[in-house]
Amino acid sequence: MKDVPPNTSLSGPDSVDEGSLYTLILGPVIDPGTDTVSQYVIRWGDGQDDTIPAGELRASREVIHTYWAGPSSPTITVDLTDEDGTYLAVATKAVTVNALPPSRLQGLVWEDFNDDGEVNFGEKAIGGVEVHLTGTDYRGRAVDILMATNSDGIFEFPDLRPGEYTLTETQPAGYVDGKDSLGTVNGTPSGDATVNDQFSGIRLPQPGSDGVNYNFGERPAAGGQVSTGQTATIGFWQNKNGQALIKALNGGPTSTQLGAWLAATLPNMYGASAGACSLAGKTNAEVAGIYTSLFKRNANTSPGGPPKLDAQVLAVALAVYVTDADLAGTTAVSYGFSVTEHGVGVSTFDVGDVNRAAFGLWASESTVLSVMDILLATDSLAHDGLLYDQNGNHQIDSIEQALRTRANEVYTAINEHGGI
Repeated sequence: MKDVPPNTSLSGPDSVDEGSLYTLILGPVIDPGTDTVSQYVIRWGDGQDDTIPAGELRASREVIHTYWAGPSSPTITVDLTDEDGTYLAVATKAVTVNALPPSRLQGLVWEDFNDDGEVNFGEKAIGGVEVHLTGTDYRGRAVDILMATNSDGIFEFPDLRPGEYTLTETQPAGYVDGKDSLGTVNGTPSGDATVNDQFSGIRLPQPGSDGVNYNFGERPAAGGQVSTGQTATIGFWQNKNGQALIKALNGGPTSTQLGAWLAATLPNMYGASAGACSLAGKTNAEVAGIYTSLFKRNANTSPGGPPKLDAQVLAVALAVYVTDADLAGTTAVSYGFSVTEHGVGVSTFDVGDVNRAAFGLWASESTVLSVMDILLATDSLAHDGLLYDQNGNHQIDSIEQALRTRANEVYTAINEHGGI
């Protein structure tokens, strides 16, 4: 008797979204020939084949496929193998695989100069930093991608599927670890930032999810002790040269960049709630005027303790700004300052054991701090523009006067030590 090829039938949806389950229904094998069918081979059209003994398929059966990517138009082919090993193509079915919108995770590695966890004016991107993406997509497939930030400090993992992911940063050489800032997915915070240099549990809930601003902050390493040319005495900032320098920054007297930076960086001392000391939105000319008013304080007009403390602190803050090339360019060079990439803010100064309380230091902590951290410590002990008003009652008591005295010793020494 002449052998006749076997045959079967295929049914299932005509289209499916990429990565979704596709159910193919196999009909019973019809084998009118003399040879016995030994196996099915299901060829899914994307390089994946499933082989199933034909004896299990004499009745209809559902077979699941999960790995198509779209857009594509695969053709499913079912081959039957008979006893002599001959493959016979017996059934086909065309399927349209619909592409889904990709999801992404994006972030930044940057130099967080003032350690506030925010990307501020004058803070630079850090390129070439490795960021590792791991996780599992919604199909249960592992994801493991390593990339480096570009010259803008940005990393971006596009073409992700919905799932749960972790971002891990490799600490870049030459920087001190800073604060990380958890991002959002579709406008809502997602993930856990309790582990340093890592955001875990980031959920991309659906196709087209957009995860942004998963930012890793770093701080510039300390650049040695305060040295000549990095700061100036409070008298300098009061005289014509100091006043002229303040007014010349960032384009001239009407520029508001200096005031904005001081208000954002040291908000308790110079922010919007600081009253007469607020520098938010102030022009260079106005900042110069406010400095003069602080310089003129005396025992009768001071809130308590050394009357020149407020001028000493603002003088240090001004020195940080004008010696940082990223913030103020090189304008201060012609006035005698040493301008560098990070300025005096990264220089260190030993506040001394007797003064540690004025900067919130425990007995076990080092008294050698960067100038920027000294300013930040003072800001943390200020309220509404009043330095060392620890309890926020807008008055300076005897304990707070003592702290102001200790702080004044440190700020005076910084300004005189680096004085031009």
